[in-house]
Amino acid sequence: MTPPLKSHPRLRVGLLFGILITELLIGTTWLDGADLIGKNGLAGQIGFVGARVLKFLVGFAAAFAAFVGLQGNFKLPDGPFFRWPWLALHFASAVLFGFLSDTLYGRGSARAQDLVAVAWIVVGLLTLGALALAFYPLSSLTAVIRNSGTASLYAAGVSALGLAVVGLSQSTWQSAANLTFQLVQLLLRPVLPNLIVQPERMRLQGHTFGVIINQECSGLEGVGLMLVFSVVWLWLYRADFLFPRSLLLLPAGVVAVYLLNAVRIAMLLLLGDAGAPQIAAGGFHSQAGWIAFNGVALGMTLLVPRLRWFSRNPAAQAAPTHSENPTAAYMIPFLAILATGMITRAASANFEWLYGLRFFAVAIALWKFRRQLRHLDWRSGLWGPTTGVFVFAIWLGFDRLQGVPTAAIPPALASGSSFAQALWIVFRALAAITTVPIAEELAFRGCLMRRVSSADFETIPLRSASWLGVAVSSILFGLLHGDRWIAGILAGFAFALVARRNNRIGDAIVAHATTNALLAWYVLYLGQWQYW
Repeated sequence: MTPPLKSHPRLRVGLLFGILITELLIGTTWLDGADLIGKNGLAGQIGFVGARVLKFLVGFAAAFAAFVGLQGNFKLPDGPFFRWPWLALHFASAVLFGFLSDTLYGRGSARAQDLVAVAWIVVGLLTLGALALAFYPLSSLTAVIRNSGTASLYAAGVSALGLAVVGLSQSTWQSAANLTFQLVQLLLRPVLPNLIVQPERMRLQGHTFGVIINQECSGLEGVGLMLVFSVVWLWLYRADFLFPRSLLLLPAGVVAVYLLNAVRIAMLLLLGDAGAPQIAAGGFHSQAGWIAFNGVALGMTLLVPRLRWFSRNPAAQAAPTHSENPTAAYMIPFLAILATGMITRAASANFEWLYGLRFFAVAIALWKFRRQLRHLDWRSGLWGPTTGVFVFAIWLGFDRLQGVPTAAIPPALASGSSFAQALWIVFRALAAITTVPIAEELAFRGCLMRRVSSADFETIPLRSASWLGVAVSSILFGLLHGDRWIAGILAGFAFALVARRNNRIGDAIVAHATTNALLAWYVLYLGQWQYW
């Protein structure tokens, strides 16, 4: 029997937004609004305002769903989980929308493009409407809108404010960079009396090494990350903090990260001027900012709950406890990878020779928490390696579709001694096949996938993890893989599904290890070094 509508509210919302976000990601990756800029008629107008309208609508939908969900007084009627005719109409119209997009973003006469643009808008609205009606009957949607009160106004305001902040940050980066330029000068003058300053180029020069402060160095990226982290952190743990005074943590975190960005640039110049320009311009330049952000974020989470002025129960937070923290056992091995990676990359010049330290860092973390992790089902059947082979095929397939170029062995590794090459390759492969799969599966499938459903996640079997948890953990796992984020999301879903199907973390770990082992083989025996 098909489950009733009201029995799966989170799953229903998660699937709806999962389909919508997936299709939006595919569309925005495939289509470039710049292709319409300069065209006449309606097509040109779509190119000019289309991206802004889309961002506003997505932000409005997310904010509206959040505000309505917080009210928690909407009762949905019983009904089928899916309305298959509407879902079929959605996918059919999505395919038609794709064909129209290909035509609209291509070449053609202005008259024909206007007709295509009208059809494109109509079919796009039909696609969205059919998706909504596939999950919720029209009567439920109208009831939500009717009973939402001012939620729509608040959602529109939040979405518009978000667009304004993005536009403001893009237009004011020069002011932020100028302030950073002045702060770096202030830090360097006491140690470099002969510092050469070129304000017109935003350049600072020491004896043998110089830096130019551009948009990426303005500090706005760190400010944005800190704001997002602080808002999410305060929201998740709002019951533990005193408001409104705790809102002061938002500007405090922003100021700390911004000042540390100036310290980072000053240290970069000093490091390069001291005789290590490759390390300064390489690993340190790219990783020091992340280290600073993580340091501030970690410091806030450890210190603030112990401060009486912010915390509702600082004594309980500060008191030592002998009870085991289940989250630590699942997350610290993965955090060990991130922390060690930032440090080894920051200490690297043109090649990360210290990569093998990640293997030892995770091994130590796993050994420390071995008793807490002993209860997990580490076994794996045929589904584990089979899923790993499937994900390996996905990984290679997406690279072929995207035209990712092949890469040869890094010159620094190729020019190293035979012993150094062998040692690096051994520990790179060991980490990829053993510690990395264990640490990432514990974090994403073992913890996060279940944590979405309950703070006491260890009481939830893997097979009972919500689909929202599967989606959230898979998307975050995919985003961790940078340019290969689409393949990463699909890989995350595959690992989550095999763990959920058999209720064993071991199946996900073996699947992950199989994929990484095949990629290692592909690198070492076929010379496809772009995967390492």
